[in-house]
Amino acid sequence: MKGIGRKFVALLFAATVFVLCYPVLFLVIGSFMGQDELQEHLRPCLLWSGEGYARWPLLPMYPTLRSYVELLMDRPEFFTMFWNSVETTGGVLAGQMLIGVSAAWGFARYRFPFRKGIFTIYIIFMMLPFQVLQLSEYLVLERLHLMDTLGAVILPGIFRRTGISGKGYHGHGEKRVAERAGFEKRRGAGDAK
Repeated sequence: MKGIGRKFVALLFAATVFVLCYPVLFLVIGSFMGQDELQEHLRPCLLWSGEGYARWPLLPMYPTLRSYVELLMDRPEFFTMFWNSVETTGGVLAGQMLIGVSAAWGFARYRFPFRKGIFTIYIIFMMLPFQVLQLSEYLVLERLHLMDTLGAVILPGIFRRTGISGKGYHGHGEKRVAERAGFEKRRGAGDAK
């Protein structure tokens, strides 16, 4: 009885994974089909006639790399967008490594005046929704003449509120984070320190 239950759970799990992964498989298979083959398989959906169903094979009848050649070789704007993404991500990561990690390390290792207060204010700012700070970020970027540049995306990304909490206390539980930040351990009502 146990073996049948495990097999049923495994079959149910496999079916769920297939259903969840099928849209990705659908896209990958479609990327290797030519324009004519795509139109042939999707004709009922494209004509809006309501007659018949779209059919989708597991392998293309006439595989082609034309879509990839067209994207990678014939369209230079793809590379512009790609390298913009690389520059933005690299800039934000490098900035957060410099600013966020050093700030988190300072909070974790050094005892300085007003540390608890500064960390409490920081935690309060972390709870603010993104939209609250969006206008002030816009005004600062406009005053720095960074509008319509990659710097307008990179600079706010460097100073996002998650830089300190996400990197500096990585691997520590909430209790350990509170101890490192200088907050006292919670004790029972009758305990005295």
